[in-house]
Amino acid sequence: MRILKTVLILNFVLLAMSVLGCQKTNQTLNNEIDLSRQEKLYYGIKINNVTCGYAEITQEFLERDGKEMLKIADSTFMMLSALGAKFNLEIHSTFFVDPISGQFVYQKNHIKQGAMDFTAEATVEDSQIIVKATLSEGIDTVAIDSDVVLRNDQFLPFLVKDFSDSSVHEKTYRYFEIKDQEVQQTTFKRLPDVTITLAGRKFQALVFEEMNQKTGSKMKWWLDKRNGYLLRGINSRGETFLADASVKDKIKLGSMDDLIIFKTNVSIGDFQAISYMKINAKLEPIGLRITPQNLNVPGQKFIGTVTDNLIDGVFEIEYPHYNGKDAPPFPPDFSEVDSVQPFLQPTALIESDDPVLIQKAKAITAGSKNSWEAAIRLSQWVADSIAYSVPGGATALNTYNLRKGECGAHSNLLAAFCQAVGIPARLVWGCMYVPNRGGAFSKHGWTEIYMGKAGWIP
Repeated sequence: MRILKTVLILNFVLLAMSVLGCQKTNQTLNNEIDLSRQEKLYYGIKINNVTCGYAEITQEFLERDGKEMLKIADSTFMMLSALGAKFNLEIHSTFFVDPISGQFVYQKNHIKQGAMDFTAEATVEDSQIIVKATLSEGIDTVAIDSDVVLRNDQFLPFLVKDFSDSSVHEKTYRYFEIKDQEVQQTTFKRLPDVTITLAGRKFQALVFEEMNQKTGSKMKWWLDKRNGYLLRGINSRGETFLADASVKDKIKLGSMDDLIIFKTNVSIGDFQAISYMKINAKLEPIGLRITPQNLNVPGQKFIGTVTDNLIDGVFEIEYPHYNGKDAPPFPPDFSEVDSVQPFLQPTALIESDDPVLIQKAKAITAGSKNSWEAAIRLSQWVADSIAYSVPGGATALNTYNLRKGECGAHSNLLAAFCQAVGIPARLVWGCMYVPNRGGAFSKHGWTEIYMGKAGWIP
């Protein structure tokens, strides 16, 4: 089961980069302030150079299970807009962190964005992590080895220790990724040290570039050289930086549009009639490590290069129209097709086992002559009944109850409906041409369904 992986929610949570962690130290350089001795810290959050949010952190040392721990209470607030809609993002977190290693032993996150309101909790017990979340059923347990780093993204004292030898320039770590509930690999490359001034304070900073080996996500860090505190962090979505209390009064509405819509040089009026496109593109995706082989799939051909997840080349895209030929009967039986079994199972976002969704899907598809007609009926119902809203319901059931959502929410609901009546379905993410800004590409999510001989149909 995967948690915290709703589409816009995940993007905004990553943007917020909630700040946590600290370490006791007796070292204080001239003209500097030791962040580890501050009871309250503030960080600003920028999108497109607009300070649209802040994090307010309180921290205290206390005893937990007979050990000294650092308790961190983190409240993050952001004012955002996307595609004309305005909304706030709030994250309230509590962490218990080892004050020497910076590794967490417990964390709880409460995230509220628009209609979405959910909680996730993780507890470390011996060689496993126990996770409870409102988007999951029951409790999930993940086994971890002793070399796995239980890091947080704002307090990285292990980097101070491991790169204390100036001859060390690069190192790869295995760490537990809470969003995906799995162990992933990430590589840090050390850059030249700098002196940085933030909130009227001067710091000597270690500078790193980080790349997640699975997702290709990149981050640039400035860390306090004494203890590994976050001073500044930048990625393609935004920036977090050390500030003072006045940042709370300086925030303005931050637009996500430039992170969602990317202008191109051709305007196409009747974009829904497009049957073939040839595109010269240079882009850097987030969330998946790409190879040229990944980009050559049915309906898409790619010629070019992929270097450190930077894609540069030409795409040819042509999806043949499917009219339902040789569609499976309805209800279908795919019990002997092993490859599609995962796409008949419910997930945290696609609750296809929910009785309400099952009953509604059966009512909509009653009397369908084949599975294609059933899928068309379900798709039409979602299009007609679910309003477009950013942010939306995210999960299938929440979207059904709210009757509104963005593209991912629509797609989750359609996938849940299809699975509920035995049609394999999955959510797909990519880019789609849109007429906005005189012609652009936009991040988009859609549903694919399995139609037997015809394969997967978007």
